[in-house]
Amino acid sequence: MLAKLGRFVYDHRKAVLLVWLGIFLVGMLVSGPVFNRLTVEGESKGFESTQVLEQFEEITGMRGEVAGILDGISIDDPVVRREIRAAADEIATFSGVASVLDYDALPLPFLLSTDGAATLLLVNLEDGQDAEDALEVGERVADRLEAIPVGEITTGGSVLVVDEFNVAIEKDLQTGEMFSLPVAFVVMIFLFGGVVIALAPLMIGLTSVAGAFLVLFAATFLMDNVSTFVVSVITAFGIGLGIDYSLLLVNRFREERGVASVDGAVSVDESEVVAQAVERTVAVAGRTVCFSALTVMVSLLGLFVFEDSMLRSFAVGGAGVVSLALLGAITLLPALLGVWAKRIPPVSSRPADRGFFFSLARRTQRFALPVLLMVGAGLLLLAVPFRDAKFSSVGPESLPSDSPSRYVLETLTDRFPGRGADPVLVVAETPVGSAEVAAFSTELASLDGVVSAVPRFGVSGDVSILEVIPQGTSQGETAQQLVREIRTLDPPFEIGVTGLAAYLVDFKDHVGDRLPFAIIAVVVATFVLLFLLTGSLVVPLKAIFLNILSLGASFGALVWVFQEGNLSGLLGFAPVGYVDVFMPILILLFAFGLSMDYEVFLLSRVKEIYDETGDNDLSVALALQHTGRIITSAALLIVIVFIGFAAGEMLNVKQLGVGLALAVIVDATIVRCLVVPATMRLLGNLNWWAPAPLRRLHEKIGLSESSAIPPGASSVDVPSEKLLEQAVPGDVSSIGDKA
Repeated sequence: MLAKLGRFVYDHRKAVLLVWLGIFLVGMLVSGPVFNRLTVEGESKGFESTQVLEQFEEITGMRGEVAGILDGISIDDPVVRREIRAAADEIATFSGVASVLDYDALPLPFLLSTDGAATLLLVNLEDGQDAEDALEVGERVADRLEAIPVGEITTGGSVLVVDEFNVAIEKDLQTGEMFSLPVAFVVMIFLFGGVVIALAPLMIGLTSVAGAFLVLFAATFLMDNVSTFVVSVITAFGIGLGIDYSLLLVNRFREERGVASVDGAVSVDESEVVAQAVERTVAVAGRTVCFSALTVMVSLLGLFVFEDSMLRSFAVGGAGVVSLALLGAITLLPALLGVWAKRIPPVSSRPADRGFFFSLARRTQRFALPVLLMVGAGLLLLAVPFRDAKFSSVGPESLPSDSPSRYVLETLTDRFPGRGADPVLVVAETPVGSAEVAAFSTELASLDGVVSAVPRFGVSGDVSILEVIPQGTSQGETAQQLVREIRTLDPPFEIGVTGLAAYLVDFKDHVGDRLPFAIIAVVVATFVLLFLLTGSLVVPLKAIFLNILSLGASFGALVWVFQEGNLSGLLGFAPVGYVDVFMPILILLFAFGLSMDYEVFLLSRVKEIYDETGDNDLSVALALQHTGRIITSAALLIVIVFIGFAAGEMLNVKQLGVGLALAVIVDATIVRCLVVPATMRLLGNLNWWAPAPLRRLHEKIGLSESSAIPPGASSVDVPSEKLLEQAVPGDVSSIGDKA
């Protein structure tokens, strides 16, 4: 099927290029509207916090707030009070505004700073508005507040912070692209030795990202919430995978051209030689790319185990960009190869005699057990800091230092008593003002870690709302413990708890319950795919175990850097004392997919050569020699992409970029070049063990590179003795018999 696809693409290469040009242009056109439909809020209908929040919004009729801090003023100045009053009265008439709280009309203590030089204005928006309408109202409110002619006004709040996140992410994307794309292009020119051939991987990556925007645009109509952070992930991932897959196919195409040159076929019919090279490239390397993409998508689809809409939007965006990278690699890239064939020089298809990676594998195999023990101990040591990991969800503190919403948060924390943390909201099924509410408020105020517990202002009716202000941050350990403690109380009426801390508690509990199922689903699916590729039960188990070991090291490094603040000056961030709660899940599944990506690159060649030689150690060494440069080059390029996006100012994007870069570095160097040869040496022919029924099953449905290659065309279709003679002089006879 893939061979026929390769021939079809070559024969219709101009039409294929036009189709992809259309996808790229349309994707870029919808990228703007996509940002307007994204949100920073996660949501799960099954969480208590989500259900109680809906009840809270229904009772109060409010949907988010705009906060303005008027600084450098004296609240006793009549001019100041008059200007505040005028702004508040005008804002109260705006459509979509539910209420306005200001110190002039209602002298509540939390509306005045401790030094008396600043005041807080809170504008609550009406419920029932969608995100775009709420943002429009919020921006109108902010404009009016900023027009107050006294003091200095800064606006922020939950309504405006979404737009600030979008703007910051767009800026970081531009920063990442401006760094990573030129650097990656220069590296590819060096790797390939030509400008034109280096353009192809970048084109695959960029068209994959553009196509993924179309997927995201459709997802915003089908899903309640699509996270704004998905854009950063799919951009970095799309460019990285596009480069990965392109490297493999371009290298194989050059090898196929090299075979044709050796055979003298070029003198017969140049166009037919190119067509056959494209066909064989798609049939052989295209199959490896398909396997690789499937393993990555299987990892990402594990996110659907979770109910949280943000995680599911990562699954949709990630699977979309992987699918586009795959389609680009097996259609757009072959079309480009057909058009640019004359500018792409062929290379020898034979691995160099005792090259660097071959020698490295042989030395590692000679000292397999010591290498495995030392490397394993090192990876376990790197994972140790993860034991003390603390998690919180992203907030305004992750925005750039010049962000208005971040300034508002920091000012409230430093100068406004009881307003530095968002309240834990308790909805009580009892009338407002009743003796029961008063008694319960007193009980809440007596709990450890509570700054204050008071009824929410402006609420009336048969249901009461209590605002419990925790010590520390909105989602700190104290606030989370407070949520858990309140939920254990037994007042004489029903209560529900919501707020940022409550959502974080629910999310962490949900992840703890569902993560094992996600891991099992991903591991089983990956195991099946690797069995289809290798026909072995041992090799897939080994691959999964080694990937988990390397991920543990990446997680430990993530905590060491971002939670403990090491290297914060070098990486340009202020430590916040926690790791974003989404990072371990995203890095686990995205990095697991990337690790399997490189595993498939290597194993496909190992299996191909092992089937010809029957020698386990030699097949690993030859395969590493043949693919080592591709894997390390691909890893280098994808690390450049991730570092480019980590160079931005958004803290959670920086965490994801650094975490994935570390995972790729560990996997492509330590694991792939040292641990894999060592473990496969120790396991010997046991690597390829499977029960007889499963071996027969694999013979029927299993897939491999060699089975897809037309006779006489493969880069390893040199007679076994000749191949081994080139790789291991003087040691052919016994191995040749096995072949």
